[in-house]
Amino acid sequence: MGEYMSEDRVEGTSRPEVLVVDDEAAVLSSARRLIRRSHPNWTVLMAESVSEALSLLEDHSPRVLIADKLMPGPGGIDLLEHVRISHPRILRVMLTGDTSRAALLEVAGLAHLIFAKPFDPGAIASILDRATCIHHLPVNNEIKTAIGSLRQLPVVSHTFSQLSVELARDEVSLDRIVDLVEMDQALTARLLQLANSAFFGFSSETASIRDAVVRLGSELIRAIVLALELFHPASNARSDGAHACSFSIARQVAERALVLGRALELDRHDRDAVFVAGILHNIGALITLELSSSACANDEISAVGAYLLTLWGFNTQYAQLVLDMRKPGQACERDRALAALHVAWVQETEGDDSELLDHAFLASVGITIGSDGNLILE
Repeated sequence: MGEYMSEDRVEGTSRPEVLVVDDEAAVLSSARRLIRRSHPNWTVLMAESVSEALSLLEDHSPRVLIADKLMPGPGGIDLLEHVRISHPRILRVMLTGDTSRAALLEVAGLAHLIFAKPFDPGAIASILDRATCIHHLPVNNEIKTAIGSLRQLPVVSHTFSQLSVELARDEVSLDRIVDLVEMDQALTARLLQLANSAFFGFSSETASIRDAVVRLGSELIRAIVLALELFHPASNARSDGAHACSFSIARQVAERALVLGRALELDRHDRDAVFVAGILHNIGALITLELSSSACANDEISAVGAYLLTLWGFNTQYAQLVLDMRKPGQACERDRALAALHVAWVQETEGDDSELLDHAFLASVGITIGSDGNLILE
């Protein structure tokens, strides 16, 4: 299969690889056509069995592994477990015909992403896009390896996965987004509540989920869906109080960031970005990593949060905001969207006089904090 070359040693010169494993030759051929059409710079490796896949892994270092759950002999679960241990930085994707909650939980400890069969062309393209973003995410390799080695990641629902696929399309269907949201009554009620919230500044109330989708925008809705799933008390009966508290803090940070963004005259795109990053800023706290380095807790939470947002297909701006919000002075790009999020996080979690408030960074973007905690623009 050719000489093995570490991706790190050939950075910038090697073509990224994806390994697709399925016992049906027609599925492999279809996947190869789709990938060559959407990502012609990627090399497609194919295997019809776990043993064949393991042989390929001896000579190749793919960024992505896509495996069918059910195959003759050892199946996708066995393969993903091997890859988790031996190649933790490979993005692991499971294909399955069963997208029930029970099925998702069965493979959640092994697969980073789970997609239904027959797979959607948009889903395959989305997977490779996410892998590219993760590869370039400014998070050190120790953290990426530690995340890849985890036996359990937070589980996202079929609704969230479907929303992600829909949003990855060149033309997003509003009707399809509305249909997906309306399938969940609790989600519908919460989105209507937020769409009518004074924080968003709408002048009239709406009882239509379609109007709510138009008002909030698809990305905000997807972020709210994810936050509700990860932090809703029902998601983990053993930590009801902690999850409820986490969601409450996340919402407070997001709402304050939105208010500050309006005061800073951010445009709609940046206001949406600070709200999304705010409501998802602490998802990194859901995971505890075993690291040999002495990275502080906030740095670890930021890095894991940025990784997960990228993994789940969010705009790279949101991941970057989450990565930089706690220590904005280290950010490569300094702007007032980051300032709004940083101030909101400090004020909601630590208080106005906290030493965590980076006054030098704020001054660099023309902002000072008054004695009353309000922003003063230069």
